[in-house]
Amino acid sequence: MEPRNTLIRSSAFTMLGLLGLFINHLTMRKVLILCTGNSCRSQMADGLLLSFSPNTKVYSAGTKPEKVNPFAIKAMSQIGIDISKNTSNRVDEYTDIDFDYVFTVCDNAQE
Repeated sequence: MEPRNTLIRSSAFTMLGLLGLFINHLTMRKVLILCTGNSCRSQMADGLLLSFSPNTKVYSAGTKPEKVNPFAIKAMSQIGIDISKNTSNRVDEYTDIDFDYVFTVCDNAQE
């Protein structure tokens, strides 16, 4: 049986570790990556996860969204991943979605 609605809290959880959980999944997953600003770490994790796991529907959101950080866009472009069209979203936008996993990538968002 597949886990449902799993919340994973860890600011030390690396993006590569996050990707490793999903690379070999063959079924569609719905994942929320949650952060305070939804401007940097969550946007980078979103881009990485989408590039390595096409069978995953990735959403990212923040508790207090800000504009996507231009340094995150630049860093991701250096490894061939374009997040320049990503937008920051409020977590409230996704309350009706039944996520398989929710990852928090900063301590403030865990609250």
